[in-house]
Amino acid sequence: MRSPFVLAGIVIMALIIGIFWSWPSYQAFFALHEQQNQKTREAEAQANYFKELGALQEKLQKFQSQLALVDWALPNDSSLPSLYGEIQSMAANSGLVLKSISSSVPPSVAGQLKTIEMNLDMSGSYIGLKEFLSRSQNAARVLRVQSAGFLSPKTTDKFNFQLRLSAYSY
Repeated sequence: MRSPFVLAGIVIMALIIGIFWSWPSYQAFFALHEQQNQKTREAEAQANYFKELGALQEKLQKFQSQLALVDWALPNDSSLPSLYGEIQSMAANSGLVLKSISSSVPPSVAGQLKTIEMNLDMSGSYIGLKEFLSRSQNAARVLRVQSAGFLSPKTTDKFNFQLRLSAYSY
């Protein structure tokens, strides 16, 4: 009569010992399985990210001419001689005489826009000034008029203009 109870006790004890003995291995296996799933999800997310980057690159290829205009409008260097030449050309095409130009270029900070402040001293007609301001707004390079002032002529019909402009670059 004791043998079925002893046998049942031994089986129950064996099950309890088996569970407690295999439980840490099961937990380690489950943790490894979760890590594998996480790495798989990360790899899929990275693959999707690179696929999206490829699609964006293809879209950007369609807009190369517009991006070239942005590069021209906001150049990577402050290149004062080319900027001065562009302003001189705008002044001459507007019928103004550029008497003097002075500028200040701040030190460059990576990734931030640089503002180049310029003071222009010009002479010419009022219509020429309006044409110059129109050309500066429509210029390929980003120019912003900060202030404008003029002196009325005493003996001739030519005004003296003082303009303060800002140009931008990276």
